[in-house]
Amino acid sequence: MEVTQWLPRWALDVALTIHHEQAILASLVIIVWHCYHVIFDLDVYPENLARWDGNVSQRIGKKWSTRSAGNQQSTRDENQPY
Repeated sequence: MEVTQWLPRWALDVALTIHHEQAILASLVIIVWHCYHVIFDLDVYPENLARWDGNVSQRIGKKWSTRSAGNQQSTRDENQPY
């Protein structure tokens, strides 16, 4: 069965256009979310140097280990300006 038996053709075109625009917006949200967590997050700003040499700093390693243990407390150093 075709959908155009129940709906006019213009309604299907509108639905497809809305769906297409929604997919573009969802992709942009994922890209912005990724860029924030990888580049602009203040805990790793200006960048996480582990991608260059494979070594993780003690501060970041401690943060990751407490998150994986289920402890959601902030591990941010109080002496840092941010």
